[in-house]
Amino acid sequence: MSYKFKKVSYSAPNIEPLWQYGVEVSDKTISALEQIESWVWDSEEVQNILDEINSITNEDFRYSVEGGALLMLVDKEEAHLFNLRNKSQKEADLIWSTEKFIKFLKEFQEFLQKNGR
Repeated sequence: MSYKFKKVSYSAPNIEPLWQYGVEVSDKTISALEQIESWVWDSEEVQNILDEINSITNEDFRYSVEGGALLMLVDKEEAHLFNLRNKSQKEADLIWSTEKFIKFLKEFQEFLQKNGR
């Protein structure tokens, strides 16, 4: 696997940690995945995304990560992921089959559940 899930605190010492959940990649061709990092993630939010993807008919599903910089555009066949920090781009940073993206989301959901989210 060329990515692993991570939990990172960005809080100062002596302050209750503010945890962010995301992905660390070892393959830079999928570096857009790192922009999924956010403090708002929980397993229910991932389940909502999975439900939306599974109910796609004619329209694409569009989701922007709150607190992150990743835009997901998903149809029945493909998931297009955009790093929103790259303002000049016109094409997706990463294109996966929808099936592969669903597998990734389920792995992320499992990671969140193991971390009490």
